[in-house]
Amino acid sequence: VSWLGGPDGLFRYDRRIKKNYEMDFNTLLRNITIKGDSLIFAGTFTDKRGHPTLNQNPDKAPIIDYRHNSIAFEYSAPNNEDGTPVLFSHYLEGFDEGWHDWSTEYRREYTNLREKTYTFHVKAKNLYDHESTVASYTFIITPPWYRTIPALVSFVLVGIVVVWLIVVLYTRGLRAIIRERTAEIRKQKELIEEKNQDIMDSINYARRIQSALLPPGDYIDGLFPERFILYLPRDVVSGDYYWMMGKDGQTICVTADCTGHGVPGAMMSMMGMSYLNEITSKKQQLHSDEIMNQLRSQIVQSLRQKGVQGESQDGMDMALYILDHKKGTLEFSGANLPLYLIRDGELKIILPDKMPIGISSKLKIPFTRHNLKVRKKDILYTFSDGFQDQFGGPSNKKFMIKRLRNLLLEIHTKTLDQQKSTLESKLRSWMEEAAAEQVDDVTVIGIRI
Repeated sequence: VSWLGGPDGLFRYDRRIKKNYEMDFNTLLRNITIKGDSLIFAGTFTDKRGHPTLNQNPDKAPIIDYRHNSIAFEYSAPNNEDGTPVLFSHYLEGFDEGWHDWSTEYRREYTNLREKTYTFHVKAKNLYDHESTVASYTFIITPPWYRTIPALVSFVLVGIVVVWLIVVLYTRGLRAIIRERTAEIRKQKELIEEKNQDIMDSINYARRIQSALLPPGDYIDGLFPERFILYLPRDVVSGDYYWMMGKDGQTICVTADCTGHGVPGAMMSMMGMSYLNEITSKKQQLHSDEIMNQLRSQIVQSLRQKGVQGESQDGMDMALYILDHKKGTLEFSGANLPLYLIRDGELKIILPDKMPIGISSKLKIPFTRHNLKVRKKDILYTFSDGFQDQFGGPSNKKFMIKRLRNLLLEIHTKTLDQQKSTLESKLRSWMEEAAAEQVDDVTVIGIRI
């Protein structure tokens, strides 16, 4: 045994005494408060029999209201032998990611904790780096009322009710608007139907006028006993027309295709027929080219066409021939429409001038007069471009002039009525094959001398 003295006192050193540096010791939770001042734990746990214990009973974890979600822990452990403070490390399970660094702090506070079950762990370390047992404390923070299941269910129900009310009110307003709009639309529909009826009445009246201007059948019978006229307007009224007149042993036959179709074309056609009546009634000696030259002059003057850029290019294409029955001669003039003559199975095409009856760059060029000799049984065909330009067939393409030419050669030996029926049925089947609508007015005239 040795005794040592010094300024701090007298010390005894005994080599016979063995010191256990790894003796277990405990860390103790002293106080736990919420919101800084409400004490919920004063440092003593009790077991099921009410005896003091160092461990918390899991069934007695306190339930803390969300509004008290700030909690503070105070803890301690036996001091070191030399009087230096011990070191502490803590860990809040459910909040911290791991143990905190060692420090001498003996108090830890957590604020604004969310609703959850938490367990606070704390341990100490003495002078000899020996760690104590871990002291733990479990507590439960309840959710705020607005995050509870009943509240969430209530919110959903209220939201459903609000949406339902909005839909009901909106639908009610929408129905009122729809009723109002429907009434307006019905009124507009009735007005449009009334206007359409007026328009259709006017168009139908225009058709009667146009039909009245066309040569009547009994009159044509006296001019051309053997003939057919295939006349198929695209609309109620037509932009195609035909015109015939007998005078002094001669017969004039006109096939014309006006610019456009429907009402605009019909107006042009009636203008053309009126001028033809006027021109032929004044002239004693009739020639095909002179009639067409004068008709062009009348059309250009009536439409006030000057040939300036941007003005209307209205006019008409025409095939006009004059047949002298006594002499067996025929004069032909054409404006973009040809004359087909079939004799003994051979087709002769008399080409037209490539200019319209109307304003064009060739306005001052007179139309050509073609003089032909005709025989009995010759067949003359004139036609607008509606037949050859009609879409249809397996590929929904145009009928084309070559196919029409071959068709006329194929049927020319039939009676004129059979030819008309064949042409019409061929055109209908051509359109039906592609479910195509008629695109233009169709006129084909066939005459046997």
